[in-house]
Amino acid sequence: VRLLTWQQLDEAVDAAARGFAAAGLVPGYRVVLLMANSVDFVTSYLGCLRAGLVAVPLNTGLTAPEIAGVLEDSGARLVVADGALAGKVADEDVNDATTESVRAFNRAVFTRPDLESIILPVRDGLAVCRRT
Repeated sequence: VRLLTWQQLDEAVDAAARGFAAAGLVPGYRVVLLMANSVDFVTSYLGCLRAGLVAVPLNTGLTAPEIAGVLEDSGARLVVADGALAGKVADEDVNDATTESVRAFNRAVFTRPDLESIILPVRDGLAVCRRT
């Protein structure tokens, strides 16, 4: 169990909000959260709100086709997903080219040394953050 003080939570939420902005997201854009119940989910969700974004949390039990439908219908610009859950985002949707803005998001949001994250832009301006 990872515990945070209120100050640590506030700092983590600020980091997430800065990361979303660094990735070029502006208020009103949608961000899909495909994450297990965790501190990282909370900080990502609150970071979306602080940045003026629309958080779209998904049930981790959804199938890959169901997730694809949500991505299509929601108009999300970014998916933040936990390790194995990121595999539910269809590989044919992933564009291997990464951008500096996406890497800036990665650095700003996931700074814990025991986590690695890779963000892959996908079709139509959507990006997937795959955390391992």
